[in-house]
Amino acid sequence: MDWAALRNAARRGMQPGKPLQEPLKLLRVAIGMLIAAVVGYLLHDPEAQLLITVGAFLATIAAVMPHNRSRIVATAATSAAQIAAAAAGLLLGDRWAVVLPLIFVLFLISGLLRAVAMSLSIRLTVVTIVFLAFAEISSALTLSVGGATGFFALGFAIMVLAQLLPAYGSRHSAQRRAVASLYQAIAAGRAQDTALLTAERSLALLRRHRHRELDRLAQLVARGEQIAQQMRALDNRADDTSARWHEAASAQLTAIAAAVLQPRNGSVHVAASWPAEPGDALQSALSRAVDAATALAAGGDVPDTSDQRRVPSPLELVRGELRPGSPILRHAVRLAIVCVVAQVAGMAVGRWLGPGAFLAGHGFWAVVAAALIVFPDYGSTFSRGIGRTIGTVAGAVLGVALSFAPLNPLLHAVVLLLLFYGYLAFRSCGQPYTMFWVVAWIASLSPGPLGATTRGLDTVIGCLLAFAAYLLAPTWQRRLLTERLKEWAEATARHIDALVLLWTADDETHRLAVAQADVRARLTGLEFATAAGSARHEPRDRHGRWGNDALDPAVRTLTSARAQIAALTALAPLWSTDERAAACAQIEAVSRDLDVVAQAPLSAAADDGQPPAVSAGTGADTATAMERLRAAVTDLEPLAAAQTGPVAG
Repeated sequence: MDWAALRNAARRGMQPGKPLQEPLKLLRVAIGMLIAAVVGYLLHDPEAQLLITVGAFLATIAAVMPHNRSRIVATAATSAAQIAAAAAGLLLGDRWAVVLPLIFVLFLISGLLRAVAMSLSIRLTVVTIVFLAFAEISSALTLSVGGATGFFALGFAIMVLAQLLPAYGSRHSAQRRAVASLYQAIAAGRAQDTALLTAERSLALLRRHRHRELDRLAQLVARGEQIAQQMRALDNRADDTSARWHEAASAQLTAIAAAVLQPRNGSVHVAASWPAEPGDALQSALSRAVDAATALAAGGDVPDTSDQRRVPSPLELVRGELRPGSPILRHAVRLAIVCVVAQVAGMAVGRWLGPGAFLAGHGFWAVVAAALIVFPDYGSTFSRGIGRTIGTVAGAVLGVALSFAPLNPLLHAVVLLLLFYGYLAFRSCGQPYTMFWVVAWIASLSPGPLGATTRGLDTVIGCLLAFAAYLLAPTWQRRLLTERLKEWAEATARHIDALVLLWTADDETHRLAVAQADVRARLTGLEFATAAGSARHEPRDRHGRWGNDALDPAVRTLTSARAQIAALTALAPLWSTDERAAACAQIEAVSRDLDVVAQAPLSAAADDGQPPAVSAGTGADTATAMERLRAAVTDLEPLAAAQTGPVAG
C-alpha cells in the first residue's frame, strides 16, 4: 500500500468546494421540495408522505445533474425511467434469482456508458438503484403497487413542474464558458493547454447530437487553436509590426469571448481592425482565422458537411470498448460484480444483526455506496470513498440525535425540509459535505435511530467492498499511458496523411477524410490527457512507468502538435504550388516519425520521470518515444510559424 497516495486521496476527498453553486437551479428544486413537503404533510399518511418526499428528492438529483438537453426534458426523461424502475422493483419484489442477475446487467451497461458520457452512466446507475431499492422494500410497504408507484410519481411530477420556473438560460452554458475561457486565455497570452483541453472535453461527445450551436462552438475551438499558434509565431518575431498585429488580434479575441458567453449570438458585428494589409502568409492567415471566428461568434452561418467533424455514435463508442484489455470494460465488470456482492452482503448483515439493530429491507444502501464510489481510476475511487465514509458517519450521528425529537408530523416535515436545503447549499462542496446532509435526511425519513445506524453501517460495507474490488482488479492509468500515446500518434499520422492528400487534390472525399481524421486525433489526445491527469493521483508504479515529471511535458507536446497542425491547416490555402509541395514533403516525414512512435514496443521508464524508451529492434534504439515525438513536433514549427515570405499569388 502506498500510504502517501492514500493520504493524498484523503486530502482531496476532504477538500471543500464552493457552496451554493448555480443558485437559480437550486432555487427551483428548493421550491419543488417545499411543495412536495406540504402535499405530503396534508395527506396525513406517513407512507405516502415518505414516497412523495423520496420521489421529489430523486427528481432533484435528475434535475441538478449535468445534462445535454433542456433541463425539463432531461429531468422528465430520467424521472420517467426511475418511476418505471420503481414499479418494476415492486412487481418483482423479493425474487432475487431474477433481481440479482438483472442488476448485474444494468450496472454492467452503466459502466460501459462511461465511454459515452459520465452523466449518462450516473443516470442509469441511479435508475438501477431505484429498481433495487423498491424490490427490497416491497414487502414492507402496505400500499398496493399502483398506490405506491402513484405517490412516488407525484413527487417526481412536482419537481418536474418546478423546472418550468424561470430563469431560462443558455442550453449549453457550460460549453460556452469553456470556449470563452479559451479565447480569453489566448487574448491574454496565457498558457492555453488547460483551457483547450477543457473546451475539447466539454464538446467532444456532445457533437453527436448534431446541434447547430454545438457545431458553432466546436468550430470556434478549432479556430482558437489556429489563432493561438499564429499569435505565438508573431511573438517570436519581436518587431513593432508583429506587436501591433498581436494587439489587434487580442482585442478582437476578447470581444469574441464576451459574445460566446451570451445566450444569443450577435454582439460582435465587425471584423478586427488590423494595423495594415497582410504583408506575409502569417498575417494573412491570422486575419482570416480571427475574422472567421468573429463571424461564428456573431451568429453567422456554420459551415456544413465536411467542415463538421464526425464524432463516433454512442453505440460505436461502447462497441469499441468490448475488447480484452479495455479499461472501460474492466471498470464495468468490476462495478457490476461489486454491486451484486454489496447487495448480498447488505442483506446478510441485516439478517445476522436482526431487526432490533438493523432496519429490515435496506441492505441496498451498501450498493448505493459501492456504485457511487467505484470509478475507473484509483484517485477518484479512494478520494470519493474516504470522503463519503466520513460524511456518512457524521450524518448518521446527526440522524441519531434527531431521532430523539418529538414525533410530530409538522416538525418531521420541517426537519426534512431544512436538511434537504442543507444538502442543496453544500452539494457542490464535495462528498463528505454532501453526504453529511443526505444521510441525516435519509435517517430522518423513518422514526427512531435505526435508519441512521443502518445507513452508516451499509455505507462502510459498500466502501470497503469498493476499495477491495479496486485493489484486487485495479486499472492503473500509468500502464495505459503508453497505449494512449501510441493511439494518438497513429491517429495524428493518419490526420497528417489526409491533409497531404487534401493539399495535393482538394475534393470532397479528401475533405471528409480530413474531418474524420481530425476528430479521431482530438479524441485520442483527450484520452491521453485524461489518463495523464488520473495517473498523477496513483501510487508510483514499481516498474517506474511514467513518473509524474513526465506527464505535463507529454501533454504539452501533444497540445503543441495539435496547435501546429491547426495552424498548418489555416496556412495551406495561402501557399504557392512550390511551397505546398515542400510542406507536403516535410509533413510526410513527420507522419513517418509518428508511425514509428505508434508501432514501436515501448519499455518502462526510469523512476526519474523520463518517458518510456523505445526498445531494441525498432530502428530507433537510442531514441525514446517522447524524444522522437518532440522531434516530430519541432519539425512542424517552421511551417506552422509561416516563415515563408509574402502572401502567395
